[in-house]
Amino acid sequence: MNQLPVEVCEEIFKNLNLQGVLSARRTCRRWRQIVDGSPALMSRVHLKPPLLVMDRNCTPICSIPARAVTLKDTTVLTIDSWWESIGPELTFLRLENCVISTETLVALLGKTSNLRYLSYACDNDVAETESDFTLDKLKQLEVYSAQTQILDIFDRICPRLKQFRFGQSQNDRKLGEFLQKKKTSLEIVQLISIENILHDVLQMKVLTSLDVQADTFGNETLEQIGAALPTLSNLRVTLQWQPSSLSPTFLNLMPELTSLTIFGQYRQNSPVLADFSDLEGLTKLKKLHLTRVQPLNLKEFLQKTDQFRDLTLHYCHFNAWSEIFTLFASLQSLERLDFGKIRTPTADITMSDFFRNLKYLKIAHCYLSLETLKSFTEHCENLVEVDFNFKYVLDGETVRSLCRTWKRSEKVDISKVYDC
Repeated sequence: MNQLPVEVCEEIFKNLNLQGVLSARRTCRRWRQIVDGSPALMSRVHLKPPLLVMDRNCTPICSIPARAVTLKDTTVLTIDSWWESIGPELTFLRLENCVISTETLVALLGKTSNLRYLSYACDNDVAETESDFTLDKLKQLEVYSAQTQILDIFDRICPRLKQFRFGQSQNDRKLGEFLQKKKTSLEIVQLISIENILHDVLQMKVLTSLDVQADTFGNETLEQIGAALPTLSNLRVTLQWQPSSLSPTFLNLMPELTSLTIFGQYRQNSPVLADFSDLEGLTKLKKLHLTRVQPLNLKEFLQKTDQFRDLTLHYCHFNAWSEIFTLFASLQSLERLDFGKIRTPTADITMSDFFRNLKYLKIAHCYLSLETLKSFTEHCENLVEVDFNFKYVLDGETVRSLCRTWKRSEKVDISKVYDC
């Protein structure tokens, strides 16, 4: 193997699990150089040191040039020598519930010139601190902190952000100002609350993906988003204390959508009623995810696109299972189906040959009979991945039948099938 080119050895090592990669690295100098020089292999090494305090007496965490590090519940007093062997190689860094001063944080980040992902989940007081560097490779930033002043520092040192997530439910003007400053570079944004910063969000014309939720999130707000950001390709909306019905006419304003998620919160134990009638249809839509929604006229809506591939229905309400399977039968290009906790008044089911097109099937916690479960074996002959979670005990013959039918599947998980 020592005669093989580096590229060939690297491809061989990629088939090993992490322990195997580390064992190969210890074999000889050449293999160590191959592993250490491969970003694909080293990105799998994620260090999570259990240290409580890191100061000048701290020894290097590990001799392996890991690309990912998580510091959790750690007091970082100084970086000194222990960070010198780690920081320059990092592409991923997560700081979670750490005690670290603003000055030490800036010094720590100043040694991570190759960083691409940063997650900051700390609530330390923020002080004005000078910085003479920028993290030009950093594309993804996640902030989970009530101290929004930290955004001023990230604004200075992160000039080329593409993806941003703010995980606190508050509307601070610092957040709005940060979004305004990054509106020409940010493409993917995830926000918990947008009531007071909606204007700033609507100015982000280069966005391709938006994930938002709000306590008061109705049709009017969605219409504003659709009108201001018509080029979005991915939209995820979480509805909190909204009215019990939704008219998603905002979709008529967003012809470029390829992925849509509507997540409804229960109000008085009732799902959000979403009427998909009177919509022009999203001709580019490939993926739809509905949670806690009772969809009306969904079949007619989805039939207007011939690119649809992926459907997820969780905690959704339908009048009958036959209504669901009639919907599926109309989606001739469907490849991925994931449905769980479906609620219907009856348990009637009519199977359809549409299952022959499926490559991925997941069904969890639905009220289906064992006979219906077995009938899947007659229709899902091209599945690549299967995941069942049911309250049934499968006998040996049923298991063998499943395996024979899904002989092409690369991954089958029926371990969660159990007795109720």
